[in-house]
Amino acid sequence: MDKQLPVLLKPMPGSVRDVKALRTVIDEVNAKESTVVIDRGFASNVIPDLMTELNFNFILPLRRNFTEIDYNWRLDYTFSYRKRGIKWGRKRIGANFLYMFEDVKLRAEEETTFIHLMNEKKRNTEEYKEASKQFGKIAILSNRYEDGETIYLMWTGRTSRLLLMHSRMNLKMIKHIWTMMKQSEDISSFHSYPSIFIIKSSTYYEKQNS
Repeated sequence: MDKQLPVLLKPMPGSVRDVKALRTVIDEVNAKESTVVIDRGFASNVIPDLMTELNFNFILPLRRNFTEIDYNWRLDYTFSYRKRGIKWGRKRIGANFLYMFEDVKLRAEEETTFIHLMNEKKRNTEEYKEASKQFGKIAILSNRYEDGETIYLMWTGRTSRLLLMHSRMNLKMIKHIWTMMKQSEDISSFHSYPSIFIIKSSTYYEKQNS
């Protein structure tokens, strides 16, 4: 846990509801007082209550169509991430905190793509006015009160941990997963893997800086 590595790789049947799958995985891990970094695909209004019930901290990126997100929100704070300028803000939503980030480079890329679509008559001006509020924006819900850079690093770090996990998978593990897939009545059901990482909350930020 102190090395910030994933603690479990578990293929899940695609027919299982996301919340049920999440509870199944969490129940197998004895890692209280840690932080669960959850993929956007799990985002729902019941996840925060589930994490509180299970006594876990959580970081949950939200889909852009969540009604709780105010895209007119002014972001007054900044930091740099891999030579990219990031604006951010934080506000309390009930018992949790909503963090809003704007990746300045991503905003320019998304706006450029949308303008190309307008030139191709695939989008119009009214759609641009609405979509432009979301360009480059990333909303994350958490029950942790931290500065924005800490939350952002914990969220973005999930990708590097996944790559590291894949690099350490030996042939025996791969054969085991393949055997599970072949034994399933529906092999396609194993194509969906819940992206969940459980990390020791007290040490993560210090290790990122070191």
